[in-house]
Amino acid sequence: MGKLPLLLLSPLFISVPPLAAKTFLEAYGDLRESLVEPTKYNFKVRPANETVVNITLDLTTLNNLDIGSQTLTSTFLLYMSWIDERLTWPSSTGIDYLIYSIKEIWTPNLVITNYVNDFGLIGIYEDGPVPLRVSNEGRVVWALRVATTTTCQADITYYPYDTQTCDVHVMEWAHPMSEVDLLPEGIVSSSFQSDGEWELLDKTLQSGEEVGAHNLTYEKIKYTFFFQRQFQWYIPLMMIPLGVLSLLMPGVFLVPVETGEKMSYALTVMLSFTVISSFLFETLPTVSINYSLLGVYISSSMTCGALMIVCSLVVLYTNHPADDSDRMRTVKAFDTCAFVFFFSLMVLMVICFLCILNYPIADKSISVIGIMLGIPIVASVIICSIVTACGRSPHIRNTDQQGGTQQTEGEDTSAATSADL
Repeated sequence: MGKLPLLLLSPLFISVPPLAAKTFLEAYGDLRESLVEPTKYNFKVRPANETVVNITLDLTTLNNLDIGSQTLTSTFLLYMSWIDERLTWPSSTGIDYLIYSIKEIWTPNLVITNYVNDFGLIGIYEDGPVPLRVSNEGRVVWALRVATTTTCQADITYYPYDTQTCDVHVMEWAHPMSEVDLLPEGIVSSSFQSDGEWELLDKTLQSGEEVGAHNLTYEKIKYTFFFQRQFQWYIPLMMIPLGVLSLLMPGVFLVPVETGEKMSYALTVMLSFTVISSFLFETLPTVSINYSLLGVYISSSMTCGALMIVCSLVVLYTNHPADDSDRMRTVKAFDTCAFVFFFSLMVLMVICFLCILNYPIADKSISVIGIMLGIPIVASVIICSIVTACGRSPHIRNTDQQGGTQQTEGEDTSAATSADL
């Protein structure tokens, strides 16, 4: 009789279904919430006494390199990872990773110190679109896309064959090195896209220290990028017209005085050179820290052109009246000497200018302007002296012979007339 109640209750136990197993979504949600419960986890507290943050920078896009304002606008991916032992769970759960936002777990307070516009705190606006991936071992991986405008000190000495060096400084803002240590792992540029004007030559990184407030030492990473301007566009539109017009300037001394076109030729060439120079000065970056060799070359060429016009005025003034054969021989000799001097000066200036642009001088103690102007002037003086010492040109020599023949015939005619009288 004692077993009868148990037999009567057995159908009730058999009819109750077993508890259903949790689905993946339920297990994922429960595990995710349990790890960051306010009683267990505080996202404002760093994971350990000393947290090591691994950083890798991937430069993806060069948006703009403004030489005038000396700023670099670029886009890069910043990969960061660190260990948070509070976010660990057994692998038997079947969940390999969890996704969190920056308002749920701890993240480093990284800042770009040479930022131009805003404060430069990285990740402050990336709550929703940039999540953090956490593995069951507690490794947190954070990949950020950062579009930033940083300072970049420009050097336009060899414009348009210049190479610019720009830096991006990343450091921990709130924690010194004894609390958060930044460990750079490298720079990646496999997906780099240029803006069409600049080409990425090289990239380096350097880890250093910076002493901040209260004499605390902070970790600072300096990423350095070397960009070279693609100068192919400037050759047909800038370099060739400048060289041709500068070589046409000395041609004013080849125009005979008798044609009356000497000054019109000089002013026409000078006006053409001034128009092109004004266009080039508009494209030339306005940086007063250092000078541009192109600007020095244009200014020197215009100065030489002005001197040629002054010499042409002297020739026209001394040639009046034009019936004196001795004076005409002197004027033509002066024209020849001036043409040799200025033509050789222009040719040598172009050669030195192009050589210095293609083969920059690394030694800052050497005066680049002295080489570009001093060597052509000295060489032109030597060439002009050699030509003068070797004798007059064949054109002037024929003119002297014709003048001598005409003078002899005139003397013979005068003698014959005197004899007839």
